Amino acid sequence: MQVETIPLWQDDELQEFARLNPAGKTEPPTLTTYLLDGVRPRGAIVICPGGGYAYATPREGEPVALQFAATGFHAFVLHYRCAPAVYPAPQLDLTRAICLLRDRAEEWQLNPDQIAVCGFSAGGHLCGMLATLYGEKVVRDTLGEHAKMTRPDAVILSYPVISSGKR
Repeated sequence: MQVETIPLWQDDELQEFARLNPAGKTEPPTLTTYLLDGVRPRGAIVICPGGGYAYATPREGEPVALQFAATGFHAFVLHYRCAPAVYPAPQLDLTRAICLLRDRAEEWQLNPDQIAVCGFSAGGHLCGMLATLYGEKVVRDTLGEHAKMTRPDAVILSYPVISSGKR
């Protein structure tokens, strides 16, 4: 298995996005790969750990990725921007991750038409937003032509934050 952590954005791109995050500096977003050996294209899953957008809990990252890998999927853990970053920073991180998987599908031996997202708590909220708002203006403005590539093929929401708080 190939495990590697790669940056999602170049430094100059992150500087450009500073206008979207006036609250302050956050850790640069990364994607950790859990690529299975072999030459057969496989489905892939991007895992978004929860943590209330304040942090990403490790227990919903690598352990989940290893379980999906054990069932034959290439797995990826997204370390998206958290507080003080605010919307749309985490959303753009997830859309960028999906584009990266599709751009590198041949290199990573994954089927570009079998990319799922799986999120827990706030990560579930993030995945739910991607599933329903993948074509929104901020994504199109940021990713241009690549925006069409951001719709996931499947979504797994694990105790997502999706209520408005009203009863």
